Order: sequence, then structure tokens, then C-alpha cells
Amino acid sequence: WELLAGPALDHIVSGTRAAVLAYLRKVPGASPKEISDALGEDRESVRKTCTRMAADDQLRRTPAGRYYPPERTETPGLWPAVPGVPPSQTPT
Repeated sequence: WELLAGPALDHIVSGTRAAVLAYLRKVPGASPKEISDALGEDRESVRKTCTRMAADDQLRRTPAGRYYPPERTETPGLWPAVPGVPPSQTPT
């Protein structure tokens, strides 16, 4: 086993999605145009990728069309949530 640094999402996406996510972690709030210019990728491809990533909860989108990394570090639906130990059952 090896512990990987960073959120799980960073290790399960690849290609353009990984590049977009890495860029937005450095420059949150970028537009698809800014992302495509920085990555040297086709603007329409980046726009569609951002739209799909937002639909998959991998990015957050503002009404102004700016994108941000997800707030949470977990990837929804990847693993079931583990319930906490109730305080009454905590070892003393």
C-alpha cells in the first residue's frame, strides 16, 4: 500500500480533466478561455470538459462561468461513507 498525496479525485481523473483540475487548484476561478490558453488546449474542448466535470461534481461553476476545484476532498460515490463511533461506545 502507498499513501498518495492530495485528494482522491486528483488520482482518479486523467487527461484533460486532470490538467484542468491541476490548473484550477493553482488558479481557482478561471474561465474556460483562461484554462485553454494556459494549457494550450482547444477552447471548445476545455469548455465541454469543464461542463462535464461540473456535472460530475468534480468542479464548481459560478453563474458567471468561472470554475473552482470541488470544496470537498472526497469523491462522491467512490466509497460508501464510514459512520463515526458513537460517543457512548468510545473506548476510555
